[in-house]
Amino acid sequence: MRGGQEGCSKDRGFYRRPRSLAIGLLAALMLILQGCATFTQQPLPNAPSLVSIADAPRARLNMSSVGGVAATYNPALVAARTRLPEEDARVFAAGLLPDPQLSLSLDDPLSNAAGLVNAYSVGLAYDLRALVLRGETIRAAEFSRLQVALDVEWQTWQTMQQARDLYIQLAFLNLKHDLLNREIGVFRKDVSHLKAVVSSGDETVDVLGASLVVLSDAENQLQNVRSQRVVIRNQLAALIGLRPEAGFSISVLPTNLGEPSDDRIEDLLASLPERRPDLLALRAGYQSQNARKRGAILGQFPSLSVGLTRARDTAALKTNGVSISLSLPLFDGNRGNIAIERATSDRLWAEYQARLDASASEVLGLKTEILILNREIAQAQNTLDEIDRIVRKGAEAYRLGDFPAQSYSALLVARLTRQLAIADLRQQVWQATNGLVSVLGGRTARQLGAPTQSRLASKADRKT
Repeated sequence: MRGGQEGCSKDRGFYRRPRSLAIGLLAALMLILQGCATFTQQPLPNAPSLVSIADAPRARLNMSSVGGVAATYNPALVAARTRLPEEDARVFAAGLLPDPQLSLSLDDPLSNAAGLVNAYSVGLAYDLRALVLRGETIRAAEFSRLQVALDVEWQTWQTMQQARDLYIQLAFLNLKHDLLNREIGVFRKDVSHLKAVVSSGDETVDVLGASLVVLSDAENQLQNVRSQRVVIRNQLAALIGLRPEAGFSISVLPTNLGEPSDDRIEDLLASLPERRPDLLALRAGYQSQNARKRGAILGQFPSLSVGLTRARDTAALKTNGVSISLSLPLFDGNRGNIAIERATSDRLWAEYQARLDASASEVLGLKTEILILNREIAQAQNTLDEIDRIVRKGAEAYRLGDFPAQSYSALLVARLTRQLAIADLRQQVWQATNGLVSVLGGRTARQLGAPTQSRLASKADRKT
């Protein structure tokens, strides 16, 4: 009977201690959970966030401001900038120390022999490998964050270039619209004059028909320009984050940018690796990869984990101890990861060199294109000046009936064709210069040392 009582007493002690231990662990768990993050969900938007012109910083755009507006309001850039807090969080995570490992065990002897007690073991261990790799892990995360920031900056530059390119297209469509409107007015006067001449019997109907065809062709061209202008305007509005119905005005562009300075281009090209965001981003990515490569090399050494233990066996013998866990790099030795990181570093180095070479080639190509286009403009302008001279001399003779109607109409068509061709060439010069500015890591054409000359029109602004 006494043995049974001792057994019951032992059982009650066994259950009492685990209950107390469970309560203690539960209390510790509740304290830990107080510092844990909680889940919250942000609902997705149901409507676009494009702004109206009333919300925009200005309703009048010029070649300089359109890029800044695009950089501020472009929806893709707004979304791209949200990557930066994500990278900040990765840098924060890389700097966190690993948590220690706590181990608990409790053993209840099944035997009822006298003198036996419940055995337990408590251990606290820490992996020292993470401390060895921590510096390179943080360095890799920081350079990765810098790469993302520079990628966003390069995306901003490209968006600004695209906005300026659309601005250029819209400005020259406005110019073509004015040219066609003006020449259509001349064609209509010519048709009215021929109608009167045909009615008097001094000219045949076929001449009037030819003039009507010329007028119809010009009106079709004008309609095409208007359609293109609507398309480009909507594309520009979308790029700078405006609603399609938002109205805005643009300033006119100089007629001729001149030729970029060779010395200035050489200076900008030499300093390109220190200024252009995409090259700086590739460099940051290469440095981040080198940090990972150094981390992989450090990872080839044995990993070490140390710990402290306190235990009591069933005979009530208490012990304190130290545990050491060491990996033996006999087969793996992290050699596979080292090979991967080295190959990745070599690839990034080659990509950086390829981007640098492509940039230099693109600069030389755009520079040559601008020179050729300017020569073509000069030749076309000489031809246009000669046609203008003949038209001015023949206009009075035509009104007096001393100049053939078909020849005069052909001169008017030739003048319009040449004017539109020159406008196209000048637009190409502007677009090539805009591309050259972006490739060289600049902001405006003036940074190329290219002086601007006369404007496309006398108006200061144009409503589109």
